[in-house]
Amino acid sequence: MPRKGDIVVFPAPDNSCLVVKRCVLTEGDPIEIEYGWLIAENRRFFLSESQRDYLKKYTEVPPGKFFAAGDNQFYSVDSRDYGFIDKDKLIGKVILMNKGLQ
Repeated sequence: MPRKGDIVVFPAPDNSCLVVKRCVLTEGDPIEIEYGWLIAENRRFFLSESQRDYLKKYTEVPPGKFFAAGDNQFYSVDSRDYGFIDKDKLIGKVILMNKGLQ
């Protein structure tokens, strides 16, 4: 299971293309919506009306799932659009290694 803040790779549920997003909520985390924004780890993510309606069905992230969002939230298609990601769909985490390459 990814941890909050991890950059993860998984197939997009709508077309199976690989996507890279940041894990912002993990199973059991509360779903907090305030004035049309999802609150996660001291960050706010704008929600459209349909995204709010979808998330209002949940009080917490379901077991075995995580919520991923793009860092450029106003132009990203992510869990706000296609829902929670099944942890079994996780391909891996992105790891940045700086070995002096320029």
